[in-house]
Amino acid sequence: KIYSLNIKSVYSGGLRSTPVDIEQSKINGYTVYIDKEAFSIQNPAYFRTDIRVSMKWNRKHHASTLSLDIQNVTNRNNIYTKIYDALTNDYKVLYQTGLIPVLNYRFEF
Repeated sequence: KIYSLNIKSVYSGGLRSTPVDIEQSKINGYTVYIDKEAFSIQNPAYFRTDIRVSMKWNRKHHASTLSLDIQNVTNRNNIYTKIYDALTNDYKVLYQTGLIPVLNYRFEF
């Protein structure tokens, strides 16, 4: 049997976006961007840590691996996107998924 523990962390600067001209958007009924300020807004930084614990059995004609992955172990709410809703005249922030456990069994021959 082979046991393993893996840890992976990702940190990156937040994605950039273009601000919305709220007054013009209200008048037009759809989103109007301020092109002169393109990509001037930056979302908070993205951070995620994943942990994987696994056990592997090697046999003569096959191998088996049982693993448990815990993705985003810190359960951080990373921003997926921030959109302007012209109907409510407000921004909506959509987040990526939080902590995700993944149980996996792999059979190789």
